[in-house]
Amino acid sequence: MTKSDDGLVEWDLKVDDELRRTEVHDRFGGSRQGGIASAPKAGSVLLFSSPQGAQYGYKYDGWREDGSYHYTGEGQAGDQRLVRGNKAVLAPGLALRLFEAAERRSYVKYIGEFTLDREEPYYRADAPDEEGVLRSAIVFRLWRADSVPPVPAASEPTEPQVQSIPVESNEAAEYSATSKDSSIVAKRREAALVNRYTEWLHKQGRAATRRSIRLPGQAGQLFTDLFDEGLRELIEAKGATSRSDVRLALGQVLDYGRYVKHDQLAILVPVRPAADLVDLLTSYGVSCIYEAKPGHFARVQAT
Repeated sequence: MTKSDDGLVEWDLKVDDELRRTEVHDRFGGSRQGGIASAPKAGSVLLFSSPQGAQYGYKYDGWREDGSYHYTGEGQAGDQRLVRGNKAVLAPGLALRLFEAAERRSYVKYIGEFTLDREEPYYRADAPDEEGVLRSAIVFRLWRADSVPPVPAASEPTEPQVQSIPVESNEAAEYSATSKDSSIVAKRREAALVNRYTEWLHKQGRAATRRSIRLPGQAGQLFTDLFDEGLRELIEAKGATSRSDVRLALGQVLDYGRYVKHDQLAILVPVRPAADLVDLLTSYGVSCIYEAKPGHFARVQAT
């Protein structure tokens, strides 16, 4: 290990070199814990990515079709903030050096030196935290230091792209009937409710679809629960009727309604909510659809 004229430890790893993570820190410094490690004696910030991180919400890591690499920021609980390691990534004058987990246990592979995208160094995206609670994550957009980011094509979409897609009738089967996890139980109930309402709509002679929403510069897509083609009604479903569920459904349908062309907005719930919650919905122009008896639905229409 040698030092350069400015006193920094010279970086002598080559792309695809594999070594133990502990050896990386022995040579270049930085914390041995977490995904982001400042290594000032090497003039670098070390970024570590592993497939195991997906279980903690680090699901955006990886290459994109345009040649960029997206890297999820640090912070396992709650909304991620631009502090500590995340702040270090944005600090000027430091090389961003990326490592991915190697096949050998405890080994990492050096992927290379990267720089932040000049136009949009990071964006925010939803991801579950360590407790499975959905939160706002920071996702950095990186380019290899020796490459030139492509100039966006004039035809590249700059507006949200909305598409009609089929209702996934088998969605309820994706959630284990024996699971005790409350979020999975809620999703299973919600999916079953959507299926029952879809069947009821078909009996009324109305088709049901969904909408996918792709926002410019964002990874992944948003998916609505239902779209009643007959009424051109955008619907957000919830498997329970608590105050928090109704509030969440209201916020979601208003959010999606900014992008999806519609004539009406509604939420779908298993029973009629409390009167003040129905008033809350209708005050925003959102109707309330509820299951009056098994397989049969009623509504409180927003005026």
